[in-house]
Amino acid sequence: MKKGTTTVVVTGAGGTVGALVVEELLRREDTRVIRVDRPEKRLPALPDEAKGRVEDRPGDLGDAAFARACVAGGTHVIHTAALIDIGLDYARLKPINVDAVGWLYEGARDEGAQGFVHFSSGSVYQTTSGLITEDTPLRADSAYEQTKIDSEALLQALARKGGPGFVILRPSLIYGPRGLRLAGPLPTLPPIFKLLSGGTAMVGLAGGPRSNWVHAEDVARAAVFVMDRRAAYGESYNVCDDTPLPFGEILGAAIRAYGFTTTANLPLPPKLVMRLLYPLVSTDVFFKALNVAAGVLWTVIRNRHNLTDDLVPHVDTATASYFVRDVVFSNAKLKELGWTVKHPDIRTAYPDVLRWYQDAGWAPRYEQGSFVENLDVGLEFTATLSGTWRRTDERAAGERNFTFTATATADRLRGFAAAPLLRLRGTLFAEDLADGVPIEGTLELGLFSRRRIVYEFEFDAREGGRYRFRGQQDIDLLHALRTLTRLPGRILDPAGREIATAQLALDLPNDLLPMVLSLRPVY
Repeated sequence: MKKGTTTVVVTGAGGTVGALVVEELLRREDTRVIRVDRPEKRLPALPDEAKGRVEDRPGDLGDAAFARACVAGGTHVIHTAALIDIGLDYARLKPINVDAVGWLYEGARDEGAQGFVHFSSGSVYQTTSGLITEDTPLRADSAYEQTKIDSEALLQALARKGGPGFVILRPSLIYGPRGLRLAGPLPTLPPIFKLLSGGTAMVGLAGGPRSNWVHAEDVARAAVFVMDRRAAYGESYNVCDDTPLPFGEILGAAIRAYGFTTTANLPLPPKLVMRLLYPLVSTDVFFKALNVAAGVLWTVIRNRHNLTDDLVPHVDTATASYFVRDVVFSNAKLKELGWTVKHPDIRTAYPDVLRWYQDAGWAPRYEQGSFVENLDVGLEFTATLSGTWRRTDERAAGERNFTFTATATADRLRGFAAAPLLRLRGTLFAEDLADGVPIEGTLELGLFSRRRIVYEFEFDAREGGRYRFRGQQDIDLLHALRTLTRLPGRILDPAGREIATAQLALDLPNDLLPMVLSLRPVY
């Protein structure tokens, strides 16, 4: 790189924000760029006229020697690289999310660099019902958030000993080209909803907590904007758009970008109900279950539309909070410095974002007037429920063990929402009644239409005759965990008389994840 020019080291240069930071920098004729990312990362192609101003330095920022050396010749550093896997523990996240910040800053100081822009996260703030400003106290609810808070503290401590001026950016939920995590999988939701809606119908969501996301281009513009502004040094800034929206409207923006028109909108539960549900939906088991189920549906779509495997549906605790409470940021402090928002409203910005995913082969494209996306495939999964049974006429008698394992199969999911009935086959172990006998019946998954789940199957009893079991879960949103995991049932003899009752349960720690992992399409 030539002396006398601005030379900016961009880490994470192949990522959602990093790639756009490079684009933004190359619009400045006097600026050269050093792109840093993992060796296996595919960096965006450069226009011919820009190739002479760009140098690539692949390597691992978890290696202290590389992190310090990769900033050689840089007058400024924009550090976007991070591990954003919320499921990882602190020890796995720390080398990239904390230690590398120190190594990069020390390397920049040794090079005599002037400015250092560090990306933290809008998720570091404590929960509040009001507007989130830079003065809102910080609090970590995950190992990832703790690494971001610790990286900020480390940077501030190092800067007190001398070095380039630093700026900390805290973006809200980022959407844009190349996005894979957090808001990145939004393009997968409308096709999945279309698939579940069946035929030409399209079901969306209405309401939900309000939040204001931010376009990746605006985040990149903010990084370049503060990079060489001395008035910004030593400060932290939120980066977000201007338009808080309920989640149903954000999903609606993605639906309309596809050209779909909703034929019905399911209301999201009130925020109070969502908060009551949060202890259930914030568990790793729940997210694994949800992501596996969505992944199965997305596989059907991906195969049908010949898509790449780059993009997969994914929800974690960081994004789940946006479904539970309002998360509204203020960008007033950054605007006071002179920054402006290019994409103030996701509803007008999202069509171009979706077009990028479609052009890249990451998301399906639908021809105008032919929006049919139906489940002409089947689906099946295996579940185990265990508990006890007791004869109706022998209340003094002890309880007996009762366990069944069954595979539920829907041969075709077209119209499943209207008639959610699956074929049930498996094995029953009922102490003193049936010993490892086959069962055949049905499973009704009327979660939304009737707010109930009904298991009904027949089996041959040890004492002779064809008996029947019927168990029903009545879904209560205020007591979702209890009603979704407990199954009261009745056992009927060949004449239809009740001879026993049963109390069964789904063992969340041991049985839920295997059930979800068993989910598979049936072609």
